[in-house]
Amino acid sequence: MAFSCWCCRESRILSFAGDDPKVHPDPHGGPDADQLRRFSLEELQLATDYFSNENFLARGGFGKVYRGRLEDGSLVAVKRLENEPTPGGALQFQTTTEINMAVHRNILRLRGFCMTASERLLVYPCMTNGSVASHLRERPLSQPALNWPTRKRIALGSARGLSYLHDHCNPKIIHRDVKAANIFLDEEFEAVIGDFGLAILMDYNASHITTDVKVLLRENRLKEMADPDLHGNYIEAEMKQLIQIALLCTRWSPLYRPKMSEVIRLLGGYGLEERWDEWQGMETPDQELRLALQPYYFNFDSTEHLPPIELSGPR
Repeated sequence: MAFSCWCCRESRILSFAGDDPKVHPDPHGGPDADQLRRFSLEELQLATDYFSNENFLARGGFGKVYRGRLEDGSLVAVKRLENEPTPGGALQFQTTTEINMAVHRNILRLRGFCMTASERLLVYPCMTNGSVASHLRERPLSQPALNWPTRKRIALGSARGLSYLHDHCNPKIIHRDVKAANIFLDEEFEAVIGDFGLAILMDYNASHITTDVKVLLRENRLKEMADPDLHGNYIEAEMKQLIQIALLCTRWSPLYRPKMSEVIRLLGGYGLEERWDEWQGMETPDQELRLALQPYYFNFDSTEHLPPIELSGPR
């Protein structure tokens, strides 16, 4: 799903609410907000064996990620931003270091950074179990598939992290690039949301078609939507509920999508039936679009559309 744009300015100060019950000191070994460590380039060169191919993990939107081992023995992931001083790369570096102030069980915290005349590097705790994508699309045959209870816990943890960003930060932080590759798994397979910098340059016009899923759900063809690696080892009622929640989160207009705080309740089984019935009461997708456009006084027959920040925005 698409998310609305959020930008940091150098003069903007982020503040974080303390009433979220899931906010507590970083379990992944990250420092407090005022103890963000500034690494020397030599430290990170030694940790990654001078950014060797053997330590290469992945390529991101603005650079490469390497595995590293610090002098104290701890494992880290070092993101080396591209050398070219692109506006996007500079904004990612600034945004990510400022978001470091967020402390939440389901948010990947920055451990430190390095900035020289020619290098910009970000240092994160190394997530021992990789990303959700690595368990879904890149899983070797020798590795067991994620079981159903673990997948449910990952969904709930992701929702809690997003709810914290949306509801407990000032200004609100909108990730806009939440996908399986950006949800990491710690040693307990708890979901940890990371990679905040790419959100700035996301394509507003990107969209995803959910019509096929709606048809399959209406015809109760759950097996065709379930991951084959589960081999049918899931609870059908829970699978149906998760699909319903996913469809509610991808409704045409962001005005009618549930907030992440509501998604947490829906995942807990509270209010989903009423929310789903409300959506089914809409006569057609066109009616939903018409209702969404009313506050903007647009002519429904016009070729104009909602502003991208509204069209792709979360709740």
